[in-house]
Amino acid sequence: LTVLTSLVVWAERDQTMSEFVGPLTRDDYEDAYRRRDKRTMQQLMAEEDAIIDAEVGDSGEAEKEALAAASAAWVPVTPQYVDTHFSLWSLSKRPGDLYEGVQLPGQKPNSWHGFEDSAVACLRRDFKPDEFEEELDEARRRANAELNEGIGELSPVQYGIHVQVTPTYQENMAISSIAEEYYFIAGYIGWADIHDPGFRDRLKTLMFDPFLVGLRYDLSHSSPDVLLIPEVLKA
Repeated sequence: LTVLTSLVVWAERDQTMSEFVGPLTRDDYEDAYRRRDKRTMQQLMAEEDAIIDAEVGDSGEAEKEALAAASAAWVPVTPQYVDTHFSLWSLSKRPGDLYEGVQLPGQKPNSWHGFEDSAVACLRRDFKPDEFEEELDEARRRANAELNEGIGELSPVQYGIHVQVTPTYQENMAISSIAEEYYFIAGYIGWADIHDPGFRDRLKTLMFDPFLVGLRYDLSHSSPDVLLIPEVLKA
């Protein structure tokens, strides 16, 4: 009785497999449980890759269009120019002339050897980043005005590279801090003591500054032979 009951239950379980004998083969399984989607795994993956590539392409085109629109709105003419040598300094000692707690110590007028008094008179004052930024803005306004009149060929300066004024690491830190706040400072030429026995280690530390683009050692007031000293060459 038990055997007969089991056979009846199994036969009623799936009428489509009344002739079932043993395990299903792959063909039997495919026939019994047909998939609606006949695409293979390779086809599905290929289609998914195509969708991803299309999205990436659309994103790339959108980025190009955005950059083109921003460039057209910001830059009046091309190419852009970079002022590769400008400097900031403060000759006064007023508290308001401190940048991030570090004063930019300008050279004293009597240390400017080789220049007549009339030539350095215009330099005997503070030069601050706001003033340089105003000069750049004025140049852009002038360029736009000339372009509107159809006579403009001026390509105004967009960015500048600050060049070291005084031989101090404090100035390096000050200029780096200022560059974080003023977009037009693309980088700065700093200073390092080439006579320092730990110059190599100091250089490794300086290289972590993203705004540092070079180093300068001013030989205006010393002999060029200083660069040939064995210790300096080693550094």
